[in-house]
Amino acid sequence: MNPIASFFAKVFIYFWYKKGEYFFWRSKKYVTNWGEGTYGTPYLISYDKRSTLSVGAYCSIASRVSILLGANHLFGRITTYPLSLINEDMTVTDASEPGSVVIGNDVWVGYGPTIIGPVSVGDGAIIAAGTDEVHAKIIKYRLPEDQINDMVAIAWWGWGRDSIKKREKDIYSKDFNKFIKKYKNEAGE
Repeated sequence: MNPIASFFAKVFIYFWYKKGEYFFWRSKKYVTNWGEGTYGTPYLISYDKRSTLSVGAYCSIASRVSILLGANHLFGRITTYPLSLINEDMTVTDASEPGSVVIGNDVWVGYGPTIIGPVSVGDGAIIAAGTDEVHAKIIKYRLPEDQINDMVAIAWWGWGRDSIKKREKDIYSKDFNKFIKKYKNEAGE
């Protein structure tokens, strides 16, 4: 990368992270929550005014992530085509259920997947790079069930930025058992 482009990339990333901004190709009006520390530039498309996007705290969203709200066609009818496109006076709705997307806390979304609502992505989940249109199918849990329950109860993402900074070595540890033992009985700050 040439020096000028590198400089502007660093300035953009710094501004984007420090100011807590988030950017979409389309309207931000469908975003109901963008959690503390979360970063990314997903491509957001909404086909339904009832559908929203909510992203929890400390999520990492790579580039080329597409999030589609209300993009499902009705497949239980004669046609899957949204007839309202050719007849604005229709009395029958061609809208499916609201297609909201809820992404929990501490979620990592790798490069390039498409997330189609309605779907809820749980705390601590990982959506692999290149994943395409996978609907709520668990391939493998990141942790055993007891550790998942403990980590959700600890909910470190709700501690506040200062508390997280003080505990960053613990949060970056690979020893889940030690972390759980240390913080399981704390309510956080």
